Amino acid sequence: MYKTLQVMKATETEGVKLASYKLRGPAHSWFEMLEDSHRDGSPLARWNEFVDAFMDHFLPAETMAARATEFEILKLGNMSVWEYHMEFVRLSKYVPQLVSTMDVRGRRFVQGLSPLVATEARKLKIRAERESNSRDRSAGHSRGLPVQGRGPIGPSQSYAQSSSSAPPSGMGRGFAQSSGSSAATSSVCPPDLAERGALRGGV
Repeated sequence: MYKTLQVMKATETEGVKLASYKLRGPAHSWFEMLEDSHRDGSPLARWNEFVDAFMDHFLPAETMAARATEFEILKLGNMSVWEYHMEFVRLSKYVPQLVSTMDVRGRRFVQGLSPLVATEARKLKIRAERESNSRDRSAGHSRGLPVQGRGPIGPSQSYAQSSSSAPPSGMGRGFAQSSGSSAATSSVCPPDLAERGALRGGV
């Protein structure tokens, strides 16, 4: 329900009103009492206040504590990963403070997996991050960001200078040509680590 309200871009008070249409029986009667308590002109409860009041009324503190304990000790065990996922989702609703962000939620989910599955999950995450970084670097080149070894106005001064008898055309390619009959040798230096950081940061 909350995700639906987010997609609709409903305000917190609008979300409460929209959610009330889904209530039936005792739950709807309870909401009418909640509305009556705001007849004096005070604003209707915001979403978090509504959720807290609803949970306090329909779920005893003992039940909440029991569900929180179940969540904290939840492990994959003999369940399939899908069964574990469904149980994780069900119990996490009772402990929103323990899964406040997607990052925290993801770490907690992995902690409950078996060591082997958790290791594989971490490998997949690292692989995905590397692929993302590789795509970012490729995108940086396609956008015309500065290329390694070249300054803003011409070739890098780190290239080796050719001898006085070498043709000037060799300067822009990073190669020094000797005046004798020996083959040209590359003088390109390895990319500077600081330039690597600059390239990543420009994406």
